[in-house]
Amino acid sequence: MKNVWIILLLLISPMSFANDSFTTVEGQAYKTQYQFSTFSDWITQKDSLNFNVFSFNPLTKKESISLIVESLKKPINIQEYTQANLSSMKSLMKGFRKLKTTQIQTISQPHQLIEYKHEVGGQTKQAYLLLIRFERYGVALTSTAPPGTFDDFQDDFLKLLGAFQIKSL
Repeated sequence: MKNVWIILLLLISPMSFANDSFTTVEGQAYKTQYQFSTFSDWITQKDSLNFNVFSFNPLTKKESISLIVESLKKPINIQEYTQANLSSMKSLMKGFRKLKTTQIQTISQPHQLIEYKHEVGGQTKQAYLLLIRFERYGVALTSTAPPGTFDDFQDDFLKLLGAFQIKSL
């Protein structure tokens, strides 16, 4: 089977993380192998099947990065996958407000980067959501922080999202 790596060339390459500030998290979900980066001093947890990964700042517990890999029941394009996610977010997230949607074209296929705000436990959160359609799978990679610290993490969040890779097994 042909291996295809999706690399978000528009943002930043994984080689940008040649320091101790970041660490690489690897896993397998369904028939894919993924790799993404997070902050080396954050706590990272995976579910037993590696479909969900969560990394958070242990000092504040307010900034986080999460990954969800899902098997799609039918073939859909990135626009349909984005609309399905936005519909779910609007109905499930209190105070959901989409700020910006950007289509990112890579060598292999388009992705969507959504910036949004919502409320959790009475606090406003701001986030980037990177949506990727890969073969029969959907990938949602989210970086979240309170608006007061989001700007401090914004550049690093974009670098971390840009380092995400996935391939077929």
